[in-house]
Amino acid sequence: MTHTTPPLRTVLTLVAATCLAACNDSPPSNPGQKFVAGISAIAEQARPLAAGTVAPAATTRPITNDQVFAWAQLTYPDLFPGTPFTFSGVAYQGKTFAGQGYGNGNYLAVANGEAWGLGPYTGQVLQNFGAVQGYADLVCTLVDCGRSGPTSTCTQPQGEALLAGNRLVATYVRTTSGPVVSTNEYTTTSVVEGPTTFNGQAAVLIIRTTDPGAGAAPTQTLIYVQAGDGGLVRTLGTDTSVPGSGPTTRVVYDPPLNNSEFTLQAGQRLTKTASMSTSQLNPTLPATASTRSTTYTFEARETLSVQGRSYDTCRYREAAVGGGSSGTTWTIVGSGIPARIDTLDTATGSSQRSELKTATVNGTAVSPGPATLDVASAERMVTEFSYLLPICSPTGVVAAAPHPASALLHKALAARQLSRVTAAAAPRERALAYTSTKPADDLGSCGGRLTYPSYSHLNGVTTATMRWENYCSKDSDTGGTQVMNGSWSFVETATPGANGPIRTRYEASSANGISVVDKDAAGKTIGSQLITVVAYVSAPGVPGGSATEAKPDRLQIGEWRVRNDLTGKTYRQTGYTMTTFTNASGGEQVTLSGRGYRSTGYYDITTSKPLVTDADGNTLSGGFLSSGANGEAVVINLVPGETLQATMSVGGKSVGNAPACK
Repeated sequence: MTHTTPPLRTVLTLVAATCLAACNDSPPSNPGQKFVAGISAIAEQARPLAAGTVAPAATTRPITNDQVFAWAQLTYPDLFPGTPFTFSGVAYQGKTFAGQGYGNGNYLAVANGEAWGLGPYTGQVLQNFGAVQGYADLVCTLVDCGRSGPTSTCTQPQGEALLAGNRLVATYVRTTSGPVVSTNEYTTTSVVEGPTTFNGQAAVLIIRTTDPGAGAAPTQTLIYVQAGDGGLVRTLGTDTSVPGSGPTTRVVYDPPLNNSEFTLQAGQRLTKTASMSTSQLNPTLPATASTRSTTYTFEARETLSVQGRSYDTCRYREAAVGGGSSGTTWTIVGSGIPARIDTLDTATGSSQRSELKTATVNGTAVSPGPATLDVASAERMVTEFSYLLPICSPTGVVAAAPHPASALLHKALAARQLSRVTAAAAPRERALAYTSTKPADDLGSCGGRLTYPSYSHLNGVTTATMRWENYCSKDSDTGGTQVMNGSWSFVETATPGANGPIRTRYEASSANGISVVDKDAAGKTIGSQLITVVAYVSAPGVPGGSATEAKPDRLQIGEWRVRNDLTGKTYRQTGYTMTTFTNASGGEQVTLSGRGYRSTGYYDITTSKPLVTDADGNTLSGGFLSSGANGEAVVINLVPGETLQATMSVGGKSVGNAPACK
């Protein structure tokens, strides 16, 4: 419960405390004494060095008072139990205290950037625990202190989550147990409406309508979100109402609430603290402030069967700090849609389970388990693979025409090979990492530019955003053009080298997507895609040199999608890893693995034979195996030669709709 005026007991006890805790040479015995001894020892690093000064924080990450309170409650639950009440504005000896009180009489507060304690655990005397920022490293090991970039593929990419027009419809079967047992169905519909403003800030509006069924009135929630750092989505607040009936409840989060649980790896946990203000609109009632801390644990990635379907899911456990409620949610990989939600109210003992019955995203059914890979589905995959690798047939009658995206890839591979050969001949000319000098704009051959709207370089780390602004390039062979628009944000880490900094790691995302439009010489649009990449990480095996078999270059992509705007189809891949090194002939050897998704489910792809090229970039050999349900598999073999292409077969039978190999 939140108090706008400090409780009388709080004021009296703080005012009455006029000295610090007495020293005690005997070993601490009770939990309170242990806490005081332990936290005081830590706080020595952050105690004032002189009047009016404090030691610098142990980390550059700033932490808030609420984060300190959440950490203390997680670390010492016996000392700070249950749901605390908050207070602020308590003035004493030139300090103004704000903090939390607990049912056992203990208090934890902050004044002038320092943490203070009072209650049975301090012997009822005011105890100074030092500078709040001195605890940053400890706090941030348990509490979310601001993470960037989804490191898992358990949620929907930012670019799609905020894309105007996106529509999600999901129907659940809910079972309630406890004093009353019941089963019913409900449906949620979420639509991204587009740009708006909320509480004076630019935002994206998502309208979520929940139809409880059985003739009951639906509930509508307006969710105001923004694009967060590194592909996260942050929520500014919500407006909830029953349309046409009753008032609207507004919640404002300050600071905005990030979906940072999706930065966790399996086995990790974090605690998020939501500081919010709740008010009523129409009619207007005064706002009340409150704080809620929840611990999230990414327990595992697993296949879950619900309502006759199997889904690839991430299992998250949620628990309110101080008790009260807990639950487990299984989210479908890549979409963030819950396949199952279990909740338990520890106060009443009642529980609920909601299981996904059906779901569609923009009218397309959400993928369940492994896809069926028969000849018919393999023939449909010819188009999907053409984005990266043209599929051909030895018996085809029409020569394969490379897809613009695959043609671009082939040119990129050739350019990479040329640059590598050139670098081998003149090592001093190898491309180095970014420096403190911001790169100049690159003008397209037929218009537009590639620019860096944000750029910083500090201690070998470059944080920047590249942006294509109608960047146009013209193919000198065909006369066709390609225009790109969009942003690519990255963080590059480098180490000093003899001729300049050398890249050791590169992380990037294009969460909002990069559009690529291809036109032929006559100006006809022959390709239009939106390419979204999340959690791209690369690291050279030999920084500044050529990768070897023992130390290959490594690349990981959390998720990438290609949306074909001409057909309306989206091709999605997740969990890609690739290794590359220079082979004995001066060419390259590549292995990769990942997962693709179709309307009938997902399929895994892995290298059955490494992709091998010669020093000129020509394909020598290589093969991939794509596996789906019931042991079914699609075999893809690269065709040796100058042209990048491959054959595809299922059960030894070649696909029948692929054009002839060149």
